[in-house]
Amino acid sequence: MYLQDRNGPCALLALANVLSLRGELPAYSTSTQLPDALAALILEKRDVDANVAFLVDDALDLLPKLQSGMLVNPQLDRVDGFEYTRELAVFDLLHIRLLHGWVLDPGSRIEGGRSYNQVVDRLLHGNDGGVESVLELTSE
Repeated sequence: MYLQDRNGPCALLALANVLSLRGELPAYSTSTQLPDALAALILEKRDVDANVAFLVDDALDLLPKLQSGMLVNPQLDRVDGFEYTRELAVFDLLHIRLLHGWVLDPGSRIEGGRSYNQVVDRLLHGNDGGVESVLELTSE
């Protein structure tokens, strides 16, 4: 298992842990070796299916950026809902299901299907009462 000792490459470590548990990634002593190992796995996908070449290129471009974070926008109506971003290509190519724990209470009056970004935008720029209105909706 790969662990972080300080704030760092969570997405990269998550990918490595899933692939290690599947037996698809050999053990490496440092996280600095992981991007190259993951790139090799991703390149294998291009060799198998030419139709995914554009996804492979995106994934290879994004892989180094996963060491500092990942841009995702969770949909708050289900644990596997995300607005599609380029960063998700890496998970898609490696057949890794990405989940999150940011789910609205079903009794909330905020409409289902709203994303995290939409809720934050509503908090900051809402047209129906601002922050107090959204906080009231989420606390009922």
